[in-house]
Amino acid sequence: RARAFPTCVRLLQKKGGNTLAHRPFQRAARMPLFVGLMVLTALAGSPLKAKQAPAFIVPGPRSMTDEEKALQADPAKGSEHGIILATESERDERDLGNTRVSLRFRAKIFSNEGRDLGNVEIPISKKSVLQNFWGWTLLPDGTILELKKEQLTEQVIVDSRTQKIRVMKGSLQGIVPGCVIEYGFQLTQPEVFSWRRVELQSTWPIRTMKHRWFPVPAKSYVKASLLMSRTDRLSINYTNEEDQGDVLVSGKDIPALIEEPFMPPIKEVRAAAIFYYRYGPDTVSAYWNDQAKAYSSVAEDFAKGLIYKDTLERMNLPPQGDITARLKAMHRWLSLNIKHASFRTLEETEASEDVKDPKFSAKAVLQSGRAVGRQLDYLYYGFAKVVGAEPYLVLTTDRTDHFYNPSLLSESQFDYSLVAVHLPGEAPDKFTFVDTGSGVSYGELPWWISGSRGFMADAKGAKVVVLRAPDSGRNASETKTNISFNLEEGTASVRWSRADSGQAGRSDRMDLRGQSPEERVK
Repeated sequence: RARAFPTCVRLLQKKGGNTLAHRPFQRAARMPLFVGLMVLTALAGSPLKAKQAPAFIVPGPRSMTDEEKALQADPAKGSEHGIILATESERDERDLGNTRVSLRFRAKIFSNEGRDLGNVEIPISKKSVLQNFWGWTLLPDGTILELKKEQLTEQVIVDSRTQKIRVMKGSLQGIVPGCVIEYGFQLTQPEVFSWRRVELQSTWPIRTMKHRWFPVPAKSYVKASLLMSRTDRLSINYTNEEDQGDVLVSGKDIPALIEEPFMPPIKEVRAAAIFYYRYGPDTVSAYWNDQAKAYSSVAEDFAKGLIYKDTLERMNLPPQGDITARLKAMHRWLSLNIKHASFRTLEETEASEDVKDPKFSAKAVLQSGRAVGRQLDYLYYGFAKVVGAEPYLVLTTDRTDHFYNPSLLSESQFDYSLVAVHLPGEAPDKFTFVDTGSGVSYGELPWWISGSRGFMADAKGAKVVVLRAPDSGRNASETKTNISFNLEEGTASVRWSRADSGQAGRSDRMDLRGQSPEERVK
């Protein structure tokens, strides 16, 4: 992910099919390309010359149109409580270092249950500058109630294992049945994101939509690409304007998509457009084969010389012959002796003097006793190879959020890495998956990874592997309750106990580790 992207990208016309794709706009903020673009611009000796950027998306009318006044609730079409009249977004990255972002949202409310449409959330990064904001409620009697820019507040709405999302938040006032609401904004930020996912469906019906992207001016190396997801049965079109250098996705009369219990992740069901930059071959097989070779090369080069063999002597491994026992012992030793940065308590993190990205070598990790990213996986890869196993690096996703999609030619869709171990003499398709440092046993995976698919980096060619989930009985929570009634006194007493096995309650324990001592006690 740290690979620098060249300054010039060309617009790849209508690449990608009608398939799944997986990364929300907010999460893209973790992967800015701006630094790499600026460095390569300086090396090229001449700045990019972008065309004059068009006007931002502008506010709509400050009064109801006759058509809007005539609109009525239609439960058969999902608009019992409200309907989105228009949603528009634009991202212009042609002026390097000054990305222009704008959005406009307009809806009509039919019942009190539709008030949620008036909740404003503007995704921002640390260096975003909100230049303009408008928001108003158009009441049936013609009154206009405005929400000012100064009334918005900054909040962190998601702070989880994989992402941190900041927003400017507010609520439109005076929303009643029959009113029309609108809000929009214009902002600038220095980042050029490696990708952006735009939702084309909502839990509300949408009458019209328009989403435009102006990528960085391009020539070669990195390609500006588009992948459409779940749009084959909807009235959605996309075009590339070569003279303008933009991609436009538009649609009308988009039905609502209601979230239901136990459904797949919403990103695997809802229509979306993914605008992203990529490099490498254009076909799916050639791209992932190229990535497989690259990751295999990194894993092979992570440690050279005798560093692995020297450390093996300190592990007190079982005698030669039982490779599985030796692999388990190595996993246990690394889990106890190398601290995984993502699983430390808040106190351990604050007391540590380590840098965020220690030197990328096995020697540095073993000497410091700490690791970040996939360094522990590279370490285990090397040790497994020394004892005679065939290791492979595997990249995968948080299956509660999205699945691995080979048609999305981007490594940024991956959230986690692990190692697949193949033993001599076993069937070619038999692997043991090992996630060192995550706190789970040898051959076990965190529950949010197991049960999904992964990309396996084999130098001979990329493979898609299934990370099978363990038997459900291994991860269970049993609560026993005894209620005693005293009928004479009219009282009752309750005693209860809970027993967890496997990974039951694991997420709760992980959340507690990241909290302050005061929050943990509370």
